[in-house]
Amino acid sequence: MSEKNLNDIIPGEIIEKRKTSKSHDLPFKYKCEKTMKSYEVEITCMIFIQSANIIVTSSLYPDIEIWSFNTLEINLKLISILTGHSKSVICLKYFSNLKCLASCSYDNTVKLWDIYKKICLTTLNFNSIIILTCCYNPNYSMEIYTAGEEKDIYVWGGSPINYNYIPKFKFKAHKNGTKHLMFIDDFNLLVSGGKDNNLCFWDYNNKYACIDTLDFGYEILCMKYIKKRLIVSCSDGNINFINMNILKKVKSVQFGNTPICDFEIIDQQKYLLMGCLDGKVRLWKFSSENRALLIGHKKAVIGVGVVDLNKNYIITASKDKTIKIWKKYINLEY
Repeated sequence: MSEKNLNDIIPGEIIEKRKTSKSHDLPFKYKCEKTMKSYEVEITCMIFIQSANIIVTSSLYPDIEIWSFNTLEINLKLISILTGHSKSVICLKYFSNLKCLASCSYDNTVKLWDIYKKICLTTLNFNSIIILTCCYNPNYSMEIYTAGEEKDIYVWGGSPINYNYIPKFKFKAHKNGTKHLMFIDDFNLLVSGGKDNNLCFWDYNNKYACIDTLDFGYEILCMKYIKKRLIVSCSDGNINFINMNILKKVKSVQFGNTPICDFEIIDQQKYLLMGCLDGKVRLWKFSSENRALLIGHKKAVIGVGVVDLNKNYIITASKDKTIKIWKKYINLEY
């Protein structure tokens, strides 16, 4: 998809007219097939590892749970539990090139896990610092980056073969701390989202010099990268599209002033699937104002994603302590 086309198909604002999970605006609809009430406490994170066809979740408990999806039974099966943290896990990332899962916890550590052998590969210790996010550089030396409630971003280096990572250096980033990190290898840039509502771009080829800063004015909740675009959701309800070639915001879309906690681009980049603070799941078709509203959760939806290769099922996780499985149906009234 060209840059011009992507800019042209993003409307300025989506106005919600229907407060029901049934939508006549799309050629299909999703129905909640099953609700998994597996948690006694709030779910903090959910990610999908498509290469392994598994779902990983964390909660206010220190354990990490790994699930497989059974299409025939429309059910999630708990296949393993990773134990080792002593406090809540607040962030999960999958490092595909390193073939490991990373977890950030309130116990002041980041752990790398082998999800197949169900073992902890290494632990990065931070003494009294709470680490809120991490990412890695898939190129070059496969450095790992960590950041949290202090102003520095830590760069870890070492051997990805035996996961013997040690701190190389650190550099000052956001004065109030950092909540989001992402390395965009297309541009060799490390992107950080701070508690100061700023997005900063750090140049790997220039000793991580900050080459630009974007001030959103609102808390940054989630960011994803696709097709030369960085997509950022903020607490004002806006989804912002940033052109990485010029590091400028080119479009903003708002969904009823509802903050979007997590989102995924699905179905060959035709739809944006969003989990929202109001407990609803929104599905928007990029090329139009057509959208669907999925109602069922009672609190913020903090994780969304497509769980099967045929894209017939989506999974949502909420702070209401439930995980829901939604099935796609053709909308005969369309």
